[in-house]
Amino acid sequence: MGTRKLIEGFAFMRRTIIGQYIPVLLAVMLFVAAGFQYSKANMGFLALFIAHGGDLDWLTALGWNTIPAGIGSTIGSALFVAIPYWFVFHPTADLHR
Repeated sequence: MGTRKLIEGFAFMRRTIIGQYIPVLLAVMLFVAAGFQYSKANMGFLALFIAHGGDLDWLTALGWNTIPAGIGSTIGSALFVAIPYWFVFHPTADLHR
């Protein structure tokens, strides 16, 4: 019941321009608050930080946050998605020889 009310609230907010950004911003904030390092979510927070007068340039943000998060996502997806799929769906040799 609670989830349905939340979805209805987000659908009602969509009628205005600002209301379209609120659900996206909440999702990104929850994702980062949970401790996940995801380069797109981090870029959203870095843009908000800089827009509110934070002293950070984009080169530093890319070098210390976005690039390491992207490398980590690539390594994580290879280890936890690609390799298990390869083991599960790899065609085996003919066992009847």
